[in-house]
Amino acid sequence: MTQDKKQELLRRHAAGALSDEEREELSRMCGRDEIFAAADRKVAAIRRRRHAGALAMAAAAVAAIGAVAVMAPQRDSETLVAEQQQPLPIAVETAVADVAPAASTAAEQQPRAAVAASKPARKVRHKAEEPVVMCNNECEADSVINDIWKFLSA
Repeated sequence: MTQDKKQELLRRHAAGALSDEEREELSRMCGRDEIFAAADRKVAAIRRRRHAGALAMAAAAVAAIGAVAVMAPQRDSETLVAEQQQPLPIAVETAVADVAPAASTAAEQQPRAAVAASKPARKVRHKAEEPVVMCNNECEADSVINDIWKFLSA
């Protein structure tokens, strides 16, 4: 009888001619509440797994980034190497006077002397080059001493 009544209610439901009391009776007979409760439990379990997976992935990413940051070599602890600096040019000024040739006459020398006296002396600049000793922390002691000796004796 229950099965026949259920079949009749299902036919009327498909036709769309159910009343509210008949709809509640059909829901009770089919176990609709239990089915929805079980579905809600499954959905909650799936959501928990998803959130746990996302949280685990985020924690693993943070741990990996931290491990890379700790294991990476520090850029401040590089090998110390001496840097070569270009020495500043030293300007040496020398006055060069115009000198008359010895074969010229005294008459020719007087106007030149007047011209030389009226013109300022020409200035010549020379750059003095100094030897540069350069070494890093991988030099041998003998080569350093030889370079210093050459520097001091120059």
